[in-house]
Amino acid sequence: MNKITKPLYVAALSLGIASGASAASVTLTEGDMDCFGLGGTCAVGDRFMTDLGGAFFTDYSTASDPTGTDHWGTSSTLGGPTLTFDLTGVGTILSATLKIFYAGLELGSGGDVKVNGTSVGTIQTFGPDAFELVDLGVIGGVEAFLAGSSMVSITTSSGGDGFIVDYMQLDLDVAAPIPVPASLPLLGGALMGLIAFGRRRKANKA
Repeated sequence: MNKITKPLYVAALSLGIASGASAASVTLTEGDMDCFGLGGTCAVGDRFMTDLGGAFFTDYSTASDPTGTDHWGTSSTLGGPTLTFDLTGVGTILSATLKIFYAGLELGSGGDVKVNGTSVGTIQTFGPDAFELVDLGVIGGVEAFLAGSSMVSITTSSGGDGFIVDYMQLDLDVAAPIPVPASLPLLGGALMGLIAFGRRRKANKA
């Protein structure tokens, strides 16, 4: 490789790197993370009534809450909460994990979680006082079921199985282009200068 072509090769390699892509993290949340409308904060393992002062089969939602959140009910009374995530413009989704912060799913077979009508897993709490325990359901690998507008729903096999959802969250890894560095125009100018220099050198030799 001669002295002219080597800098050109390095410049071309730099241009190729600049146009590549990387992964970026995006988090989308539906619900206001207000401890089921009770205010304050709560964590996994808290008991909805005993620790937090909540009452079963009570609606703590406000007009700004997505329908089905902050409302202790059943699949028969609520129809099961269904929240919609707008994925327009987030880019190509490489992987996605769904998180659901809830309390009370202890009876029957728990809650069947569906994304756009396809079952992706279940959430259920076990152990003492599980009927009122706060828990976080985590379901990975849901990227294949997502679309521009994605609906996430929870239903239970038992109509009397009361539960409440505070919020749902999608953690996404998306393909994102690497920003063009500010020095790229300078690199292009240097590249053109090297080409012109090479041509003049060949002309002088002729």
